[in-house]
Amino acid sequence: KVYPNPVADLLTIKTENISELNPIEVFTIDGKLIKSVEPSFQNGSMNVSTNELENGAYVLVIGNERIKFVK
Repeated sequence: KVYPNPVADLLTIKTENISELNPIEVFTIDGKLIKSVEPSFQNGSMNVSTNELENGAYVLVIGNERIKFVK
């Protein structure tokens, strides 16, 4: 689960499966990697700062999941 969407400053990721140790990546809609964050889940959730992102649509990649969000 990823919220809020649209996001202002912090995107919260909640998961029950935190065994995935791959970086969490943010891509533009056209596939350009913008940000890569090492996962640091506490009690099944973590925050990702979106302060440096321009307003627009993005794709968050967590393991095999792709989640679209808007800033």
